[in-house]
This record gives sequence, C-alpha cells and structure tokens, in this order.
Amino acid sequence: MLYYNEVVRFGDLSPVGLLAISITQSFVIASRFAGAFAREEQLSRELMEINRNLERTVEERTADIRKMEASRRALLGNISHDLNTPVMLIQGCVEALRSGIVKDEAGRMRYLEIMSKRMDGLTRLIRDLFELAKLEDRRIGMHFQPISVDEFVRHVSAQFRLEIIEGGRRFEAEQSEEIARAARMELNVDLDRIEQVLTNLVDNALAHTDEEKGVIRFRFDCVRHEEREELTVSVIDNGTGIPEADLPHVFERLYQSGGSGDSRRGRSGLGLAIAKEIILAHHGRIGAESRRHEGSRFWFTLPISENK
Repeated sequence: MLYYNEVVRFGDLSPVGLLAISITQSFVIASRFAGAFAREEQLSRELMEINRNLERTVEERTADIRKMEASRRALLGNISHDLNTPVMLIQGCVEALRSGIVKDEAGRMRYLEIMSKRMDGLTRLIRDLFELAKLEDRRIGMHFQPISVDEFVRHVSAQFRLEIIEGGRRFEAEQSEEIARAARMELNVDLDRIEQVLTNLVDNALAHTDEEKGVIRFRFDCVRHEEREELTVSVIDNGTGIPEADLPHVFERLYQSGGSGDSRRGRSGLGLAIAKEIILAHHGRIGAESRRHEGSRFWFTLPISENK
C-alpha cells in the first residue's frame, strides 16, 4: 500500500503480504478450532464424570432409602409390640375390675398398681420417642459450656458413685496417666446431656450385673484420634455381657436382646439410641465391647482442646 501510494519506491510486496495474512489467519482459525475442540473434549470428560458421580449418588441414596424404609418398618414393628403388650395388660385389668371378678379392696389396688406401672412405661416410651426424633433432626438445642477435663472427671465420678453404690454394686474409678497431661485442656459440652448419656449407660450396667458381686467401673483416658485429642469415658461392668449377634445393634432404636424394650425394668429400649445421638451432637464417637458372661464396656469420646 505504501508502494502504490508512492510513499516508498521499492518493490511491490502485496502478494507477499496477502500470503502472510492468509497464513496468519489460517493459523488463528486453526488454533481457535483446536481450542474449541479441546474445550469440548474437556467438557465431555467432565460431563461423563458428573454423570458417573450422579449415578453413584443415586445408587447410594437409593440404598439409603431402602435401609431407612427397612428401619422404619422395623421401628414400627417394635413400637407396635412395645405398645401392644402393656395396652393388652391394661385392658385385661380394666375388664377384670369392670366385671367384678376382683371383690376385695386389696385385689383392686393391686390391679390399679399394675395399670399405673404400665401407664408409666407407656408415657416413658412416648417421651423417649419424641426426644429421639428431635435429637435425630437436630431440633434439640445443646447448651455447650467449657469445663476442664479434671473438673469433668471429678464431677461425673462423684455424680454416679452414690447411685451405683445405692444400686447394690461396687463403684470404681480410674484414670490413665495421660489424664494428668490433659490438665490444662478443656471440654466444650452440654453437661446435662452428658449426664443423661452416663445415666443410660449406668442403668444398662445395673440391669446386667449381679447385685451381690456386681462391679461398675468408670475409666477415663486421653487419646489422640485423627489429629485431635479426645477424652474417652468408659463404663465397664462384670455382668452377663452381650451376645455377639446383638452387639452391632445395641445402639439401634428399641433394640435389646429379644428385639424390644423391657418395660418391666422401667426402660423404654431407647436409652442407648438417645445416648448415641447426644454424643454425635458433641462430635464424639460411641461404641460397645462385650463377651458373653464376661461383662461389657460401653465407651464414648469427647473432643478436647487447649485451654486458652
């Protein structure tokens, strides 16, 4: 263009320029197409990975739904059993009183006492069911407060010593050497709820130990788990133990040996399930170990941290 406008006097370079422009444009277009194809291939791979993940998620959710449905059916069956037994007994007592079979006042009072105990059991079962449902849905607020490990150990030991002794069992408490190292550390817990957990564990130990030779022992350990310090609280007894087949299910709702709650002992069968939900709300772990006729160990952990 400079040549045709007589700005410069040397050579006509138009063919060379057009060739250079054509080559450059071809390179640019080819680069853009190559980039587009590469992005398309990348998107295709990502879409295939998303589809695979979605399929896995759907399969997992389907399996979870099936498990939940099976659990729901089992729960409804257990609830029906636990409700039907006392209701039938109460109905029998009412019929006996209404028909006049029981003539004396002492007999009537005995029937009324039986009915009262069964009604107390039903009330306890319904209350525990509501509490467990709220815990599982995280609709019960926890009132977390800091407490030192040393103070926590002293508090729960003193709290349950008298209860266990009054229950006719010997109480023992022991601490690992690591507890001394945790003296400057603290827990962030809802103390009332943790006491509820321990109450359920102690009640379970009392129900399965002999009144004359029974020993219930609290053990406190400080352990490291997944890069964090934890306080492990164990409730150990020398009772009848738990059958191996029942051990994986002890924290399930309404599960006991035989599959239902034992209202005769004043227990709804939900205590351990409630304990599990409380510990999970504290970001802890809970478990059980046992051998038949050699006693049981129920344990749970609570995260601990440096006391600022």
